[in-house]
Amino acid sequence: AQALASQMSDPDTRSRAERAIVEALAKIGQIAQAQALASQFSKPDTRSRAEIAIVEALLAAGQIAQAQALASQISKPDTRSRAEIAIVEALLAAGQIAQAQALASQISVPDTRSRAERAIIEAIIKANNYLEVISYIETLWLQIQTYKELCNKVSLVDKLLFSFPELGRQFAEGFDWVESALA
Repeated sequence: AQALASQMSDPDTRSRAERAIVEALAKIGQIAQAQALASQFSKPDTRSRAEIAIVEALLAAGQIAQAQALASQISKPDTRSRAEIAIVEALLAAGQIAQAQALASQISVPDTRSRAERAIIEAIIKANNYLEVISYIETLWLQIQTYKELCNKVSLVDKLLFSFPELGRQFAEGFDWVESALA
């Protein structure tokens, strides 16, 4: 199949075929072969999609550590963060909240990091551990450096404000702090 794909003259068709081969190899557990083929792709978009497919295949096979190792090698920040959010979700499904928190804090794309943080908060709430939710939110709150980050963090806890009104006061104080720091 690889030989046939490499002979295709249309670059888009060849890219789709090669990506499909990578996905198939990954799904049947031929991770090394899938990685080797993906590393040869000249189009960054095709390589990114292939890398995500390999990470997803590893996660589907329950190989979270291997998926994490592969994700850390992905050079394109957007692609790496997409892989990392999938890993965070797999860690949460496995009940590994602390590991999910550690990985989420390393995600470089702010919107993706916020999605990961929201998933963590929801997992902690689902486990009925509200004190841990408050502790995690406070940790996130202390890491805020910009007004945009502050706005992202507020959207993480909107559902909690009704249950924990003291968070509202802390948010107001946080907005004041960020605004004075940026002035």
